[in-house]
Amino acid sequence: MNDMKEYYGSGETKKVSWRESQLKGLRRFLIEKEEDILKALMLDLGKHQVEAFRDEIETLMKSLNFALSNLKYWISGKKAKLPQIALLSSAEIVPEPLGLVVIISSWNFPFGLSLEPLIGAVAAGNTVVLKPSELSPACSSILVLGLPNFLDLPIIRLCFQVILIQIWLREAIFRVIAAILHLGNINFAKSEEETDSSVLENEESKLHLQITAELLMCDPSALEDALCKRVMITPEEVIKRSLDPLGATVSRDGLAKTLYSCLFDWLVQKINVSIGQDPESKCLIGVLDIYGFESFKNNSFEQFCINFTNEKLQQHFNQHVFKMEQERYTKEGIDWSYLEFVDNQDVLDLIEKKPGGIIALLDEACYEKVSSLFLSLSLSHVNSCNSCVLHINALHSCFLFTNANKVYIDSLTGGPICCYKCK
Repeated sequence: MNDMKEYYGSGETKKVSWRESQLKGLRRFLIEKEEDILKALMLDLGKHQVEAFRDEIETLMKSLNFALSNLKYWISGKKAKLPQIALLSSAEIVPEPLGLVVIISSWNFPFGLSLEPLIGAVAAGNTVVLKPSELSPACSSILVLGLPNFLDLPIIRLCFQVILIQIWLREAIFRVIAAILHLGNINFAKSEEETDSSVLENEESKLHLQITAELLMCDPSALEDALCKRVMITPEEVIKRSLDPLGATVSRDGLAKTLYSCLFDWLVQKINVSIGQDPESKCLIGVLDIYGFESFKNNSFEQFCINFTNEKLQQHFNQHVFKMEQERYTKEGIDWSYLEFVDNQDVLDLIEKKPGGIIALLDEACYEKVSSLFLSLSLSHVNSCNSCVLHINALHSCFLFTNANKVYIDSLTGGPICCYKCK
């Protein structure tokens, strides 16, 4: 606020030329940002363009033009007319500027209830603090990101607590998310013309491919080619090999996950910039959200990895909160009662220990290209003496271990490793 105070104290805001320049800047803002304003009002309030223009832009333009034409009369201190506007408001002519005006806007008329009092404050020669409403984020983002480009920076400060993303970026985010959803609806079938190749299953899949390509702004044929074929680059040549329906499905899922991952990373980076994170800082305060254990009717290797991550996080917590802290109490001779806790180290050994752990056996099975039945028997043989394991039955394609954690191996159908969970 000190620079605002100094700027007002310089007497610059009392000049007619300065007030005119700021009001004209507000008028340019409305003219140049008209399309963005109409889109934002549609996003936040669902207002049709005709209604939005009538309620917001047209009313503000009338007020600006009236203020510019009557500015000299207002400054003279003589009796002057005040504009009558549709919004509920009151105004008073004061002989001298107040210096600093605080404007707290509302969501129902996000531009009118922000800029209408701003017009009066600037016309009277004041500096302004404007607080747009968080309930209309699209409109508020235009005010926060746009207004400083049309006004002298020392006269206005905008307070806004929502992460600001411009409308065109928001639309791009929605396009990517929609593309990911449509991408998941594309299915493949075996080609009748070429062996070990795939084609789009039906007309519905072709429609989803077309929509996905439009959302990602790419050629539909190139997208289909990328999903149904694999490209291998060697020093001598570029080899393009067709994928069977299963391979094309894996390719489709890989593209969807990559798109989502890149979008997520970008949003995190955007949030860090918005909250003013110092990239050079060596200290960090973070929030850890430990997602829960997953167990669905049909699980995949992904659930296994998620639950394994949770076990690792639980062990990290146990290590630092229970084990290390109680070891320190013992070394320092502190009189305390030992705290019992469930140690899941045996579960982690079962999964990640080498050799014989589930992950090590999976790596070996993938390298040797063995069947799921062989993998199940290997797990049964290696871990039969593990204290964590309660029961292993390869013929029934599963084995169990303590604390209701479980791992399924579908050895009969040849399916993948599924998951374990903790209740």
